[in-house]
Amino acid sequence: MKYLKQEPPRKRFFCLLVLSSVLVVAAHAATVRGTVADSLGAVIPNARVELILIAHQRLVASAAADGVGRYEFHNVSAGRYQVQASAPSFDLTASKPFYVGEDANANVDMLLAIGVVSQAVTVTATGTPTPWRTCHGWDRPNRSVARTE
Repeated sequence: MKYLKQEPPRKRFFCLLVLSSVLVVAAHAATVRGTVADSLGAVIPNARVELILIAHQRLVASAAADGVGRYEFHNVSAGRYQVQASAPSFDLTASKPFYVGEDANANVDMLLAIGVVSQAVTVTATGTPTPWRTCHGWDRPNRSVARTE
């Protein structure tokens, strides 16, 4: 019967150290959540929501609001953040800066204002030209008209 070879104590210590540091980082992660709605309070499903770390002006995470306008960002590290939300027909809206601490959750509800709707119509004509007769009521363009006075 072969005996299992035991790992050296250093290797076991290193594995325990790595495992415990991962657990500590996971234990100190926070959640940022909220609801996206319009100025009348109606929720806006599928709105694009972004979490920005203010210190570096860096996008940390992005998500789409669910069918009832809710969004969540998990495993957020401690720091100062800002949430930005946008949706078709609404203006881009940014929250006030807020701080997320270790083991803390932040609730940031977003109210989007209706954007300016603009529309442009471009008409391009192609095809067969209109017959001269239809436009002018004549059979031929060079027809001379006799006038009597």
